[in-house]
Amino acid sequence: MAPLRQTFLSGPYVTVLLLAAAVVSLAALIRGPTVEDQYEGKRVLRVSFEMNLAEINEVWNSVKAEFEAQHPDAVIVLIDDIATKASIYEAANMLPDIISTNTFSIYRLKNSLLSLDDLIARDREELQPDDFYPDIVESCRFAGEVVLIPYFFNVSLLYYNIDMFEEAGVALPTNCWTWDDYVDHAGQLTRFYHDRGIDKFGTSIVHSWWVEWLAHVHQAGGRFIGEDWLHSPMDSPEAIEGLQFFNDLVHLHKVSPEPKDILPYMFVNQYSAMEWAGHTENWVGLRKNATFRWDVSLLPRHPSNHRGSERVAVGMGINKYSPHRELAWEFIKFMSTYKSHRKLCAAGYVPVRKSVAATEFFRKDSDGHYLVDPQNKAIVFEAYEQALRDQSLLPEFIPLAQRHALPHVTAMLAGQLTAAECGAAIAKEVTNAMKMYDRRNPEYDYDVR
Repeated sequence: MAPLRQTFLSGPYVTVLLLAAAVVSLAALIRGPTVEDQYEGKRVLRVSFEMNLAEINEVWNSVKAEFEAQHPDAVIVLIDDIATKASIYEAANMLPDIISTNTFSIYRLKNSLLSLDDLIARDREELQPDDFYPDIVESCRFAGEVVLIPYFFNVSLLYYNIDMFEEAGVALPTNCWTWDDYVDHAGQLTRFYHDRGIDKFGTSIVHSWWVEWLAHVHQAGGRFIGEDWLHSPMDSPEAIEGLQFFNDLVHLHKVSPEPKDILPYMFVNQYSAMEWAGHTENWVGLRKNATFRWDVSLLPRHPSNHRGSERVAVGMGINKYSPHRELAWEFIKFMSTYKSHRKLCAAGYVPVRKSVAATEFFRKDSDGHYLVDPQNKAIVFEAYEQALRDQSLLPEFIPLAQRHALPHVTAMLAGQLTAAECGAAIAKEVTNAMKMYDRRNPEYDYDVR
């Protein structure tokens, strides 16, 4: 062994060891203080939360300050890029202590999210879980266990400009509209403005996101992701019918401009009288910026009455590998109180607590009108119940929809593909991209295939 030890500790080996030691030492010197170094003596709780609306940001800062005041030994550190970097954080074992995410990202984060059932049962009186809308809580389950406590949800609705409808003498949308009603009224609006040389349309398609073309596919009875997670049935007659309807809004009925002619913020800037499937988070901006009267209705339905709108809940879960799991739960409970949720609702979010809906969301003036638009807001809960379900839990859903399917939808809208060719192209490309091994959809019964 002596010669071997002498060989190892001599010549180039010593140089390599010394160089490695120098690199480690240098890295320690230049890395700067860690978060724990900055808050020495305190428990550091890393919390992810989307900071994209000034009104919601104010609520966050308020809740954070109140929690830290009640827990002087703790400090909350915001992680606001988890939506785009979750996989990187997870691979580096650096996910925050509290993970805020949407419900169609649950499967992707399933190995890191802690089951909250025992904590909910333990603190039932404090949390009051029965005050949450049950369908929203149900969306926050994975494999039968609650992994997120919701604080917001979105569901697709039809948005309409009351002033433009009244100016054109066209009847306002109802919750019973069909596709034919939608096209007919959009056509009346378009003709009214175009006959007067005004470049406005009855509606405007959402062409850069899956929210509209996929809703039409679902409403027609088609599917983008097969239940087995092994294929895309976008070449089915039902899926093609949905794509055809989307395409016809532009090229046959001409009630929407072509994508190349769609101006920014068509609905808010009153270039279109309707917007399909707007995000409920948009209510914040509409209340602040809209110079017209607006409201919402349920999405126009396909004659088959298939459910097709998108719905998604957003909530907070606990990283099961967090060293501060109990503190994380304390913060989630604090964020989930009636007081905190009422602040979120007042700032513009749709409430997930029934008590907040009753006291804040549905407040009326002496004339019986809601204090804050939209006036038809009660349908948001009905729409959530009626939605097909949350978007696919398939972890790759977003890139499959945006990178693999959307280019073909765009080509169809540009006149380069028919609806049938578009559906076939999506089915082929997405199915090839989904060739995964040992992947099982938790919602699919493999015994009855």
